[in-house]
Amino acid sequence: MRLLPWEKFDNAANIRRVHRPVLVIHGRSDRVVPWWHGERIYELANEPKRYFWVDRAGHNGVLLFAAILYFAAIDDFAGLLDSNQQALR
Repeated sequence: MRLLPWEKFDNAANIRRVHRPVLVIHGRSDRVVPWWHGERIYELANEPKRYFWVDRAGHNGVLLFAAILYFAAIDDFAGLLDSNQQALR
């Protein structure tokens, strides 16, 4: 079952098959894709996973409201990728 009836892709089912680090970024005021959708994808994702929720940000407003924290989240996730890659060796 799709999270939203008009979704072209069944993200809820597909995220469960991902066994690599996942970062979900979502604005809590998104009117295009509701925030609960990102939250649900995060819940369904396998570990390791990270999220970055941005209060007051809409669909394209994450950088407007949280540019510094956004890049910090990306940097943190990149570190997770590095440590995950080393663990696979």
